[in-house]
Amino acid sequence: MLDDETRDVFVSYARKDKKIVSAYLQQLEEHGISYWIDEKDIAVGDSITFSIPRAMKNCRVVLPFVTKNFMARKWPLRELELAIHEHIEDDAVLTPVVFQGVDLTAAELSWIRTRKFFDRSPPNEVAKEVVRLCGRRFGMSLTHHFPASYVGPVWMAIIPKGSAVGSNHKIRLKWGPWKNTVLFSPGSCSAHYFCFSKGYDGMSFPLFVESSQEAIYSFGTGQPSSCHLDINRGWLFSISELLGNKDIKKMVWMFLRGVKN
Repeated sequence: MLDDETRDVFVSYARKDKKIVSAYLQQLEEHGISYWIDEKDIAVGDSITFSIPRAMKNCRVVLPFVTKNFMARKWPLRELELAIHEHIEDDAVLTPVVFQGVDLTAAELSWIRTRKFFDRSPPNEVAKEVVRLCGRRFGMSLTHHFPASYVGPVWMAIIPKGSAVGSNHKIRLKWGPWKNTVLFSPGSCSAHYFCFSKGYDGMSFPLFVESSQEAIYSFGTGQPSSCHLDINRGWLFSISELLGNKDIKKMVWMFLRGVKN
C-alpha cells in the first residue's frame, strides 16, 4: 500500500474468522467500499509493525470483527488498541462488529462498551452504515460543494447500483455557468472516477449532478489513484446561467469592487 493511497475501511479480524468476515467484505465491495486487509495488502518482506499503523492512518473507518477468536489473539487486540488511539488522537471512525459470545466486560473492550457498535449486525446492514460513514450518497440527483479556497484537481466517483450495473449512464453536470454531459457504461460495481479541475471562485459554486441511473456518489479533492475519465473538456459556458445566477453576479460584483480599489 502506497503512503498516499487511501482506502475506505481498515479490516481487523482473527484469521480463524476468515469465512465469517468474507461475507461482510463481499457486501462492502458490492456497495463500492474499498478496504485494506492484511493478507492481501502486506507484501512478502514488508514490516507488519510498520504496515498496519500506516494503513490504519490512511483509512477512513476502522472495522474490527470482535469474536472469541479475536479476543484470544495478540495481533487483533493490538490493532484494536491502536484503533482506539487513532480515534482519540486523530478522530478516526471506529465501528466494531461484536459477535455473540464475546465478554463485553473484558478490560480490552471498556472503550467499546460506552459507544455505539454493531451488535451481531448482518453484512448488508454493516455495509450500508459504512457507506454513510464514508460520506457516500445515494440517488439520481444531488448537489456538492467543493471547498471555496481550494484550487486544483477534483474528482467524482460513481458506483452503479443493482440493475444499473452494465447499463448506459448519462450524467448531466451543472457548475455555476458551465454545463457538461458525460456518457459511460460501467462494467462492474467498482467505482468509476471522473477527474476535472477547480479554479479559484472564492465561494465554491455548487456542482449539480443528475444521473439517468441510481448510483452511489462520492467527491474529493486532489488526484485519485485511478482516473477512468478526464472530463476537463466538454464544459459549455451558458450565458443564461451567468445572467440568472445570483452567486455569479455576487462574484462579478466582488471582482469589480476589488479592481476599483
